[in-house]
Amino acid sequence: MSFDILVIERSKVDLEQPRATYKQIVEGTFADIETRSAAVEKTYNGVNILYRDMHGFDNEAGAKLPWVGGVVQGNCYLLFCISAGIDKVGFIVQDQADTNGLVVYDPQADMIVGPF
Repeated sequence: MSFDILVIERSKVDLEQPRATYKQIVEGTFADIETRSAAVEKTYNGVNILYRDMHGFDNEAGAKLPWVGGVVQGNCYLLFCISAGIDKVGFIVQDQADTNGLVVYDPQADMIVGPF
């Protein structure tokens, strides 16, 4: 079983925007912004560094990150499809999203998690 976690820039604090964004990404109809968000880039890099540091490996050694379907990267979002260790990975994603002022949307629970 896998779990999705969507990280996006916040436009307003309600469920409509992240819910619609997630649906459009999954359906392949999302119209992304032209320029890569610095906050999205920092979050992606931070998640990878923290996860590797926590587990004492680097990707060169052939170790597997827990993204079952990889990370779908847009210019204003990250969609993590996580296969294992959802609690640990979710904590790292949430920490990095908070640090960079982004919102985490959990489509399984249909809820937004910070920052507020």
